[in-house]
Amino acid sequence: MIRQVFWMGVGAGLGLWGRRKTIDTVERYVPPKVANTVARSARTLGDELVKAQKRRLNRDRPINVDSSETTKAPKTTVTRDPA
Repeated sequence: MIRQVFWMGVGAGLGLWGRRKTIDTVERYVPPKVANTVARSARTLGDELVKAQKRRLNRDRPINVDSSETTKAPKTTVTRDPA
């Protein structure tokens, strides 16, 4: 049990260290222009998703129809051909 807790702690520590090291490396090598382009694209995508959600909600809105305005279809009877 103690070994499992120890190795879990070691794994968690290495994971956090690796994450921090990766973030530092990415920040060092990515030029600011690329970061700004990615951020702008993410904002644009978010705006488009909001617009699509509004269109979907508008499309799915129930339509209020007064029942007195609707007409009933005439009754039709279907007969079998005796032949």
